[in-house]
Amino acid sequence: MEMFAQPIHSLTGNRVRKYETLMRMRSAEGELIEPARFMNAALRYGLIREVDIIALRKTLACLAENADLLGTVDSVAVNMSGVSLAHPGCVATTIDAIKASGVRRQSHEAVFRDYRDIRDIQYDPGPALHRCAA
Repeated sequence: MEMFAQPIHSLTGNRVRKYETLMRMRSAEGELIEPARFMNAALRYGLIREVDIIALRKTLACLAENADLLGTVDSVAVNMSGVSLAHPGCVATTIDAIKASGVRRQSHEAVFRDYRDIRDIQYDPGPALHRCAA
């Protein structure tokens, strides 16, 4: 699994206001797999919480390694499934991951989105996505 950060620009300027982190998988041939294919499989086989936890931890690791970024953006969005968000351990897992990351709580805002509406979206990463090395 690879994490990419998609910048979201202000409409009134060229400033990056937010980032949305996106998890991607590659095929054996090295091509990116459309999110609908692997997310639907993760949901079907009960692995979606693990995918979401990986997304959360990779996002936090990227933020910890790029602390200067936190002062320049309003928020960082992490897409998580409704299954994970509704899980009784979600809050504790999130808090534990934040504490373990060393990312200062007051220096960022996390937005959690439910991606249950994933469809067969054709995916082209293009130049707008930045691969995070975390």
